[in-house]
Amino acid sequence: MKDPVTLSTGITYDRDSIEKWLFSQKKGVCPVTKQVVLDIELTPNHTLRRFQSWCALNPSSGVQKFPTPQLPITKTEIIKLLEDSKSPHLQIYSLKRLKTIVLENEKNKRLMESVGAADYLTSILNNMNNSIKSSSPAGETTGADDALSILYHLKLSPTGLKSLFEKEGAFVETMTNLMQRAAGHKSRAYAVMLMKSMLEVAEPMQLTSLNPNFFLLLVQILRDQISKKAKSDKSGGVCECAEGRAELLKHGGGLAVVSKKIFRVSSVASEKAVRILHSVAKFSGNKRVLQEMLELGVVGKLCLVVQVDCGKKMKENAREILKMHFRVWKDSSCIPYNLISSYPSLG
Repeated sequence: MKDPVTLSTGITYDRDSIEKWLFSQKKGVCPVTKQVVLDIELTPNHTLRRFQSWCALNPSSGVQKFPTPQLPITKTEIIKLLEDSKSPHLQIYSLKRLKTIVLENEKNKRLMESVGAADYLTSILNNMNNSIKSSSPAGETTGADDALSILYHLKLSPTGLKSLFEKEGAFVETMTNLMQRAAGHKSRAYAVMLMKSMLEVAEPMQLTSLNPNFFLLLVQILRDQISKKAKSDKSGGVCECAEGRAELLKHGGGLAVVSKKIFRVSSVASEKAVRILHSVAKFSGNKRVLQEMLELGVVGKLCLVVQVDCGKKMKENAREILKMHFRVWKDSSCIPYNLISSYPSLG
């Protein structure tokens, strides 16, 4: 074990392994006791850690030095950031930090949902609704844009999505205004996709209570073709120059945003996203970037592209990315066995 942690069931595991089990594979039970894990916060096993340190100080035991674990985010830290997000002078920093946290891994998403992050975020969005309706300058809606991005990337559970509908219609009205007036096309797209997720789990009576103007607005947005506007975003420069790639990688959620476009917006957006990832993998594929692509699920998406029916060029680019860095990624659980066994066919 590199970083021993104990579950609420009392069993100790390596942090990386149990997080993959609970969040990547979405198995919410303790592997040993088979008990449902209600508290997803992992407690460091300091006793075992001290024993590891003793082993490292006694090389004759044959145990090498264990790496110092990276401290995970805690419920207390998340709650503090959420509370700070209500303060005007702390809001921008808090939301930027929360945005980075939610994009890190699945565990953070579930941790944020468990402490009521959705309530804080919807409150921020509802409070900013008036400024959005009055066509405030884009800079004044930055908080709304960040809050919406975080809320979308939380990927709330069905229960969490249903609760958004139970806010006396206020949140649906806010989403409607964001879909129409948000400063950037990404925010408008996030609002549309979040509403789509909410509609998929809503009760029939909730759907019939929606204002008809909502559906008229949705048709208008589809006619505007948000995905085409997204194509003109500066991230397209990643395909053409080193400066563009550097800007994308410098942004905490750059790769995540690009990969989200695959199979989520349109076939054109999917093909462009894979082309961007191909450029990044080919010219900027250092160790940190390759690890980030793995952790964000980019590699899993590329494996899916290789296996499904999609554009020829898109499939070729995905196959080439996997070929370039297969040695780094081959032991990952996101690489299907059938791809490993038949990998030469990708060439």
